[in-house]
Amino acid sequence: MYKPSEIKNIQAIGVIMFGLLGDVFIRTPILKALRELYPNTKIIAIVDPIGKQVLENSTYCDEIVIVNRNKKNKLTYQLNKIKSFFEVKKKKINLIIDLYNGGSSYFLTFASGAKYKLGHYNSTKRHIYNIDLTGIKKITGMTTYYKDSMSVINILDKKVFSTQPIFTVLPETKQSVLEYIQSLNYNPSKLYILNFGSGGKEKLLSAEKYAELVKYIYSKYHYIPMILCNPGQEYLQENFIQTYLIDSEIPYVQLEKLSLQEIGAFIQNTSFLITPDTGIMHLAMAFDQYIYTIFTYTNPALVDPGTDSFISVYDGFLENEFSKPQNITKEKLISKIDILFSRMEGSKI
Repeated sequence: MYKPSEIKNIQAIGVIMFGLLGDVFIRTPILKALRELYPNTKIIAIVDPIGKQVLENSTYCDEIVIVNRNKKNKLTYQLNKIKSFFEVKKKKINLIIDLYNGGSSYFLTFASGAKYKLGHYNSTKRHIYNIDLTGIKKITGMTTYYKDSMSVINILDKKVFSTQPIFTVLPETKQSVLEYIQSLNYNPSKLYILNFGSGGKEKLLSAEKYAELVKYIYSKYHYIPMILCNPGQEYLQENFIQTYLIDSEIPYVQLEKLSLQEIGAFIQNTSFLITPDTGIMHLAMAFDQYIYTIFTYTNPALVDPGTDSFISVYDGFLENEFSKPQNITKEKLISKIDILFSRMEGSKI
């Protein structure tokens, strides 16, 4: 076991960041923290294909290693596993940090060839890591995924680092989106993003309740939705427009499929975002944007940054209850949207 004080001569750090879109965003603050701690060290992010979209323009990692962990074809999966092993091995990583804490990351951590191996103190495979975690302050009770992820590197430095996710929108993308918004026949300051898509059906609010919310926002505040089209869930946008908007008096903007860059630019150039608890929510958190998040299953305490710009909408959870199906009423949705607009108005004073 190496003591933290014995970690020296680090030329390359590998950070394993497997997971879904939201998982990758949750781990982006660690890259920034590592850049502060090791400003002259190469930082290599090891991600699933979706991770490249999050990190490809980041100034906090120098290289990205993409690992295809798709298990549909067992032979292809094993070949990809061997390929990723050699890809990581040739990077000559001195310190590898496992933020994923799962089967694939255990293999890469063990086989990486890194002198120093760091992982979560709660890991069931702690024998794979070789940095002494004695004395580390363990998190007890419920905390956010962001703080839990950051806790992995607490042993390296006692400084309190920001847990805000990181995402870089290229200037040309932001300008292109801004020009598109300005070309519309609507006041740009009266536009907001509406996202339906989610990785799990348990996180989907009924379209009827979304319709009530959109109607209320337009009738009281005169704001117009720009509706995202989610790859693989295109029907959510199409059905909503056909059923609730096309014959109504409510104006709307139907967006085409967008890149993550473009979605980020739209969020930056509009007033607020309405979304389920999903990756797009984490993306918006990178911009200090107003976010109205509908939690139909997951306890918001796991992700809530505690800022006035973040509005959590849910029915109720018991103490330390991670998840439970929520029965969110129309009245709850409306009361929370009024809170959002109150805070937005207050920020202008």
